[in-house]
This record gives sequence, structure tokens and C-alpha cells, in this order.
Amino acid sequence: MKVNQPSIKTATIKITQSTNGTLLKNTNTQILFKKSLRPSERWFSDGLRLAILQQEMRNGRFVMTADGFG
Repeated sequence: MKVNQPSIKTATIKITQSTNGTLLKNTNTQILFKKSLRPSERWFSDGLRLAILQQEMRNGRFVMTADGFG
């Protein structure tokens, strides 16, 4: 019996970190989006979610944009 594997999508996001509206730096990182068999269950890795949370706590607020979805 063959098991259907969810497809993996890669996107590049640019994270602009700012405190009080002042630009600190831009970083590019790649994240993996896992597209499940049901579209309502799209999610990305818990590791990235934790990294973003840690970055937010260190640097205050940030704005995230995503481009290049495959």
C-alpha cells in the first residue's frame, strides 16, 4: 500500500527587525511549508515558529513579508 506524502513548499522570507520604527537589519531565511492533504491544515515548522518568537522577544516588533512561493 502506498502512502501519500504531503508536498513540501519552500519560500524565502525577509524579516525586517525594528524597535520604535527604526530599521535594525534585514535577514533572508528559507522556511519549509508543509502542505497537507487538506488545505486547511497548512503549517510551518515548530522550530521556525520558536525562532521567530525568540527573535521577536529580543528585538521588539518586526515586520515579515514573504515572496517566491513555489
